[in-house]
Amino acid sequence: WLHTGDLGTLDRDGYLAITGRKKELIITASGKNVAPTMIESLLCEDNLVAQAIVIGNDRNYLVALLVPDRDNLRAAILSHGIPVTSPADALTHPAVRELYRERIAARLARLAHFEQIGRFALLGRGFTIESGELTPTLKLRRAVIEQNFAAEIAALYGQ
Repeated sequence: WLHTGDLGTLDRDGYLAITGRKKELIITASGKNVAPTMIESLLCEDNLVAQAIVIGNDRNYLVALLVPDRDNLRAAILSHGIPVTSPADALTHPAVRELYRERIAARLARLAHFEQIGRFALLGRGFTIESGELTPTLKLRRAVIEQNFAAEIAALYGQ
């Protein structure tokens, strides 16, 4: 009777958990509905991820743009003995990418196949209010981010 625009699930005890907003819903090329905010929240629970956005509207699979947590990434590189020469090298080093791939798989293990991340990119900068990518309440402005990172997204889809 009250249409809030929120999406949610009821657990076995009847408690409602808000999983996202209907207007933020991704509909994949196969017609599956995906709440990206839930996936983004799971990804950001990992200490190597500072920010995340999931993209995949009208696409065959989901992709993620991830902003690494610099301090935690630096610590992980040192603890794993990964030989990187610069911050930019850290974003593309195969061992770092494999570390993120494993972390993504672990975080999303309980999700359906169509909710999995097919490919991802590690970004050299975070999303900011100044760039218009975040609202003053720090919510993602998806269209702006997709426009600002169009080249990275196209590369993830092999375009």
